[in-house]
Amino acid sequence: MEGGVINVRDRFSVLIETMSEQASQLLNLVNNGRYVEALLFFQKHQEQDPESLRKLAIDTIFDAATKFRDNNDNHLRALVTSLFDAIHSEPLKFRICFNFITGRTTSHFNELLTNQLRSLISEEFKERHGYEWDELCNVLPMKLEENLAKEDDPNFLDSAVEAADILYSLRGVPFIIPERMTVAFTAAVHSKEMELPGAYERFFVRPVDVALARIMSTVDDLDTADIDLCTRLILPLLRFIEDFQQHSFRVSIMKKCRELIRLFPSKPRVLLIKNVLTKIFDSLFHSDRFFIAAAAAPIACSLDYMVLVSGKCN
Repeated sequence: MEGGVINVRDRFSVLIETMSEQASQLLNLVNNGRYVEALLFFQKHQEQDPESLRKLAIDTIFDAATKFRDNNDNHLRALVTSLFDAIHSEPLKFRICFNFITGRTTSHFNELLTNQLRSLISEEFKERHGYEWDELCNVLPMKLEENLAKEDDPNFLDSAVEAADILYSLRGVPFIIPERMTVAFTAAVHSKEMELPGAYERFFVRPVDVALARIMSTVDDLDTADIDLCTRLILPLLRFIEDFQQHSFRVSIMKKCRELIRLFPSKPRVLLIKNVLTKIFDSLFHSDRFFIAAAAAPIACSLDYMVLVSGKCN
């Protein structure tokens, strides 16, 4: 009997030593940036019994996750995700995610952590793990508030946006938001509103302006036959620029419309302007009053130009 007990102890010791060796090999690959090999190494050992795999995951998850926090690598992401999947225990998985997300993080790491937390959130989790659920609802916002940079810190708005992103990703949780965090969110929203003009110019105005410049460089000898086509181009452009509240956005496109009109000889130009104005006045019946304001500038400029060159009209 005693020999049997010793034999069991020996096998258990060998098993522990083997697991420790596997963890050491895996961490060595991770720490040396050999993420593809690390992922393949763990996948190879996924065929072993679940408890051994769980032990391997627990032994390596903290170092691997910390490495991923500082290195946004797809293979390392896949490895960390697999390690989380192997842990199984909901409280332990929650604790690992909670401790990481309330510390120093990065945006790609937050995405992985919130995905893991979302996979846990359910009515069953709330009922089985009341303490963890309370931490999620009440403690997490307070921890994120503590991590916010000071108001005079250049990183204040970035930290507020990062905290807001975490809470939004977990929007199914009834968070209790601290007052300072609410103030930070408001400031972040206002800062983003300040960036909107640049975004409009970059993603809306400039592409249209570039396309128009390309059209202008390729057309010539416009005449009566082109009036209908150009009318159908000018009218949507006038509607497009009316959507922008800032006059500066409209200027470049209005100039292009004016240049397009000027490509016509004098008499066809009169017909084009007449055609455009007719369409505009027709729109009054549909209460499209603001459209007239958008059209006024390029049309007026073209009419002024026509008066200046009227002596040259055929």
